[in-house]
Amino acid sequence: LRPEQWALTIAQWKQFLHTCKACTELWEWLTAQPAYGTTEAKGYVNLYDVCAHFVKPWTAGTGCGLALLMNPTEPLTASLMISHSWAEDIEECSEAFDNFCKTWNISELTPIWFCTYAQYQPQDGHGPSIQEQIALQPFLSVIHSEGVREGVPNAATHPRLQWKSNFGMLVVHTSRADPYTRLWCVHEVDEALSVLGKEMVFGICTKGYLEGLACGTMGGNFLCMERRRLAVTSEAAACGVPEDEDMIRKHILAKGTFEDLDRAVMDFRAAMASHL
Repeated sequence: LRPEQWALTIAQWKQFLHTCKACTELWEWLTAQPAYGTTEAKGYVNLYDVCAHFVKPWTAGTGCGLALLMNPTEPLTASLMISHSWAEDIEECSEAFDNFCKTWNISELTPIWFCTYAQYQPQDGHGPSIQEQIALQPFLSVIHSEGVREGVPNAATHPRLQWKSNFGMLVVHTSRADPYTRLWCVHEVDEALSVLGKEMVFGICTKGYLEGLACGTMGGNFLCMERRRLAVTSEAAACGVPEDEDMIRKHILAKGTFEDLDRAVMDFRAAMASHL
């Protein structure tokens, strides 16, 4: 199967979160754990937690990522690429998906490509390693795929699904983690803008994220944003793997500058804020 077929629906994404939270004792323990580099309880569960304590043990030995295990006989082809931070509050990410579906009138049956659930994570020899999967360039495969670029469903096998054309890529913004401090997210935005165009790369966020940017109120619930607060410095983003960081920086600079990327990001963040 091609990487773009490692997808699951938004409804399945939320179903998995509900199943994880049903493990009450473990979920509460994870909530009480300190955030990286601190000693205080972080008060939420992030995607590193979910991957380590749910995704890996539940998929270990199968050789399949979570998305394929949830769609074993009819793999779904992604219609939307998700760019996000692993350090985010997973419940706040769920809120962002709710806002996305409500704002754009999108069905929760929309297949999405969410890296943590798309790729086989255990590194146990029963399936491809992370590096072997990265070598397939899954992100590029997804954003170049017909389903993401054109919004075309597989009507023969999934006639029940409702689709909106030209989904593209969605960047999730939450209050707990800035996606633009993660170089992979910066790379994804840069590449998606190049391949899909700015009309198909857009953001969604949570109430907490907007409150963090707000400089005041005007007319009821309207949040007045200072444009400077939407600015990013993508060149300062980091990556945990030095080889990956060097590759990503060279790729971005081969097409333009980090300043160009910063301006493009600020534009679609401003558009995101105006829609909510």
